[in-house]
Amino acid sequence: MTIEGVVPEGGSSLAGEAGELYVGIDELTGPFVRVIDALREAGMPSTLAWAGSVRIAQIAAHVSVANAHTMAARDATLASLGVSPTAARAWMTLLVGSRRGTVLNALDADQKSLAEQAAVVAAAWRKTLLIA
Repeated sequence: MTIEGVVPEGGSSLAGEAGELYVGIDELTGPFVRVIDALREAGMPSTLAWAGSVRIAQIAAHVSVANAHTMAARDATLASLGVSPTAARAWMTLLVGSRRGTVLNALDADQKSLAEQAAVVAAAWRKTLLIA
């Protein structure tokens, strides 16, 4: 990670012009990356795993917990990525957990649970490809 406008190879700007901060995608760590890794291991392309997970997180941050799954299923951005409403709901469950608490969120889930839910998301996404 560098500051003051020097972009490492593969980096992207995360801040504005003055005192710009750049981070390479390989430098990111933590719970969110666990979600991406689980989706990739379940067979989802890396680009889609990142783009879809970022969009799911954006939705989750801006709507109530009661509406998060429904809003994900109706989201035009996810649809444009080829994510069906069923896959979008499963993806929201992967990130924030199930509405009734039967599936833990990405922060609380162990690796096995995270991998199982990522497999559900990837399977729903692949099913969309077969239908199209």
